[in-house]
Amino acid sequence: MSARQHNTSEWLIASNEASRNGKAVPWSREGRKATRSEISYIKDAAELRVKETDRLKVMARQLRKFGANIEEKEDGLIISGDSKFVSAEVDSETDHRVSMSLAIASIMAKGSSTINRADASNVSYPNFWNDLELLL
Repeated sequence: MSARQHNTSEWLIASNEASRNGKAVPWSREGRKATRSEISYIKDAAELRVKETDRLKVMARQLRKFGANIEEKEDGLIISGDSKFVSAEVDSETDHRVSMSLAIASIMAKGSSTINRADASNVSYPNFWNDLELLL
């Protein structure tokens, strides 16, 4: 995973390392930038389409429910900095990493959100919700 700032408002995330390791793109960092005036480019992440779910498609679909302005590309996403994160009802679509990513997005959203099938996180991190509560 590498990230570099192009200028004061654009970021490029090259996630080929994340793809090789089967990890999700750092959605919390990208979501945080989406609530400011920065643009994030996630590229070289086509491998994320063949995990438990098509993680690029699922995250784009679910983050749009929060109000994120996202353009889906073949190998990544473009997340615009003009996004307004508001409360939403979202769905992990049974993907453990999506479940945890949506938890972070819901913290950043204004208002209360609901994550359907949130227990998907148990696959890789059974104590995720308890640990997250301790941090809040």
